[in-house]
Amino acid sequence: MMRSGAIALWMVSALLASGVAFAEVGDSYLKQGNTFYHSGQWDKAIAQYKIALAINPDHLGAMHNLGLAYQSKKDFARAIKIFRKMKEDDRFYVPAYISLGLVYTQQGRYKDAEREYRKAAALEPNNLIPPLNLAAVMAKQGFYAGAARATKRGLAIEPGSPHFQLLLAKVKAAQQKHKEKKKSHENVSSKL
Repeated sequence: MMRSGAIALWMVSALLASGVAFAEVGDSYLKQGNTFYHSGQWDKAIAQYKIALAINPDHLGAMHNLGLAYQSKKDFARAIKIFRKMKEDDRFYVPAYISLGLVYTQQGRYKDAEREYRKAAALEPNNLIPPLNLAAVMAKQGFYAGAARATKRGLAIEPGSPHFQLLLAKVKAAQQKHKEKKKSHENVSSKL
């Protein structure tokens, strides 16, 4: 008995032989994978993305979404492998840097995430996502001044951005709370 993946590939071969456009067939599997992805059916999404990649190994959308599906399943090793390969294949493909940074953030590998967001920001200085993610990662590490700088870079890209204004307010509040806590500890230590 043929497995569903083998049946799907056989169907693709039949469609291609009938004259259906190559890209259309790959895109239909990408769309089906996206439907499964958005409904949280990671394994089915992965299967569809793999079929799209079997049809067109250079399909960036299918490759990227395959990595995102693995990331959603918390299969970080496979997600990292895919995003690294995408960076090797096209060092200017910024979504690969951002997605790799997100995987590293999920793993608590903040320095690695920071590196990926900085590379993405250097490649696309007007992209809002890298400074937003960089600010969040720096704040998680307690680097509030760096988080504030990254947030201000985002505000320079999009002045008045509610996302960056909110993040900057949160960073400043966390920074103030950290200073107060530090001062409180210093006062207690000096009394001992």
